[in-house]
Amino acid sequence: MRCVTLASRATSKSPRQSSAALARTPIADYALLGDCHGAALVSRAGSVDWWCPARFDAPSVFARLLDPDAGHWSICPTAG
Repeated sequence: MRCVTLASRATSKSPRQSSAALARTPIADYALLGDCHGAALVSRAGSVDWWCPARFDAPSVFARLLDPDAGHWSICPTAG
C-alpha cells in the first residue's frame, strides 16, 4: 500500500494532488470529527485539512480547506 500525501505544489510526475484538484474537492468529501470543543475536517484520503483544536471560534491550526498552502496533517501506511 502506498501513502499519498496531498500537497499544494505538485508536478505531473508526482503522486501528490495538485492545487487545482484540491480546490475541486467538494465539502461532501470531508468528515467532521469533534469533541464538543474543537473540530477537524478529514478528507477521504485521510488528511486533516481543517482543525480548530481548542474552540470552534479559535484560529485554525490547519486550514488547507481555504488555501492550499495553509497546512495539513496526514498519516498513512507505507509499502512494506
